[in-house]
Amino acid sequence: MPNKIRFAIALLFTGLSLAAAADEVPKLSSTAKDFVSKGALQVLKACDLPKGVCGKSRFTVTSESGGESNDAKGVTRQMRLDGLELEMNYPVTNPRKFYLSQVSLSGGQWKIPRGLDLGSNTAKVKSVLGQPSYLNDDCYEYVYEEKQSGASLCFKEDKLIKIVWDQFID
Repeated sequence: MPNKIRFAIALLFTGLSLAAAADEVPKLSSTAKDFVSKGALQVLKACDLPKGVCGKSRFTVTSESGGESNDAKGVTRQMRLDGLELEMNYPVTNPRKFYLSQVSLSGGQWKIPRGLDLGSNTAKVKSVLGQPSYLNDDCYEYVYEEKQSGASLCFKEDKLIKIVWDQFID
């Protein structure tokens, strides 16, 4: 095989491996994994819900989800507090039990784990949590696949304005 063909093949494979490496998702640090999987609960524990110290709560949306199986059916309820929203899923198989599927924090009165605060800049977030899994518009997305959870940290003019923790429920 002529050297030019070998060189072209080597260049092709090198280019493919560099392209594949560019698409790889960065691994989360242990701090980021802890923040993603436990951060929302730490916010709620610091608040000591359901006592009245967290502001007046109100259910804002109740919706029913359909599905092929009872596992997919249920009721979703959202509760809003000042600067904090909770989304709870109640499965049809056990309506007394609920799953906290999303916590959204946008108010500065709430304590955020790991020394982050609303208003923190992107450099501070990266120094605490490391490189995000994905960049989505103005949000850093940290995805913890093994725990089926994620956290979105959204910025405006380089200031943290909102954190959304998601628990993916099958």
